[in-house]
Amino acid sequence: MGTPSSELEIDVALVYSLLAEQHPDLIHLPIYLVDTGWDNVIFRLGERLSIRLPRRQVAATLIEHEQTWLPQLADRLPIPIPTPYRIGFPTQNYPWRWSVLPWLAGVTADKEEPHANQVKLLAGFLRSLHLPAPLNAPQNAVRGVPLIERAMSVEERMQRLEKK
Repeated sequence: MGTPSSELEIDVALVYSLLAEQHPDLIHLPIYLVDTGWDNVIFRLGERLSIRLPRRQVAATLIEHEQTWLPQLADRLPIPIPTPYRIGFPTQNYPWRWSVLPWLAGVTADKEEPHANQVKLLAGFLRSLHLPAPLNAPQNAVRGVPLIERAMSVEERMQRLEKK
């Protein structure tokens, strides 16, 4: 198992071509690959921006949801979230929408434990986020379910991690 294969080649040359076509004022900024995840590829764009591109069809809809909903959530949350700075659209060379986002500096929790002074900030963030979703909010059959329905999948992945 593991991370699914990308359905298409996403590299710096593709990102430059997308920017040249849709956001030419950003083409002067350096671009480099940051990481490839389960659904998306992240590139750094200069010092203050990033680019997030779906690498699989199933993730394309998730990017569209992010582009719609993250700006609506941002004003009510106590810490910054990656709201789209620019939106990219499908082209002949790339079939899905993509985003230019602010680069949020920091270290992810899987790399470094949070500082004790961040506990209240995190609690406030979760309290602000955990409100009933609007009726028109998108449904997600994987993420929007009771945790007990995901228990077997999580356990399977934990076992795979133990084997590494």
